[in-house]
Amino acid sequence: MTFPDMSTPKPMGVVGAGQLASMIWKDGDQFAGWRYRFNLFRMDRRGKRISQLFRPSDVIHLVKLAQVLAAVLADDGCLTAVERGSLKRLADDLDQFWNQTASTVDNDTCECGAPPPQDR
Repeated sequence: MTFPDMSTPKPMGVVGAGQLASMIWKDGDQFAGWRYRFNLFRMDRRGKRISQLFRPSDVIHLVKLAQVLAAVLADDGCLTAVERGSLKRLADDLDQFWNQTASTVDNDTCECGAPPPQDR
């Protein structure tokens, strides 16, 4: 039996929007402080290949992914009150933006023909 290498940190979560995804890592402790890191990549439609090259159509999903990242990090609770408040405000402002956009754009597609971003 082979045991997993415990020295390799596991992400605390994976979030995504459209074909974009991000893994979030949190390391440290309550005494030394917490440190967060995340990456960003694009998956192909089958989810078998990833890339760090993006397309113009990814920009909408990039903004949605920023909203999701902000909400997840703010909800974790180990950031300073200022960081947590800033991220929560960003997520809320982007949520309001998407709600306003959804009311002015056809619900089936965006003006560019891309599907609209999904709710959190």
